[in-house]
Amino acid sequence: MKTIERISHFASELSQLTGKAVAWLILVLILQLVYDTAARYLFNKPTVWAYDVSYMLYGIIFLIGGAYTLLDDEHIRIEVFYTKFFKTTKSSCRHNRVPYIFFSLFSLSFCTLEYYTLWNHGK
Repeated sequence: MKTIERISHFASELSQLTGKAVAWLILVLILQLVYDTAARYLFNKPTVWAYDVSYMLYGIIFLIGGAYTLLDDEHIRIEVFYTKFFKTTKSSCRHNRVPYIFFSLFSLSFCTLEYYTLWNHGK
């Protein structure tokens, strides 16, 4: 059991560290968007790389920031469903990771279905 606790502690510390580091990428993303907007509309010199950089930065911020918010239990809940749950179900959703696992499996299955659909469409 000590090994699992050490792994969990390491994962928590890693999520904490990367979450705080990724928060600074938001500033980089904003500066990049301001630069691209100024280059395009003020100087009439659009950049080729701006869309790709902003797309990748946002992806990094979203994915690693998601782990950080999961660590601090700050995810947004869908109140339409959450308020109708019993107190025990609310507690279970708050303290267990079952909703997150369900959502991850749902997302994975959707992405897999989309992948195979697009793969067969491209043939």
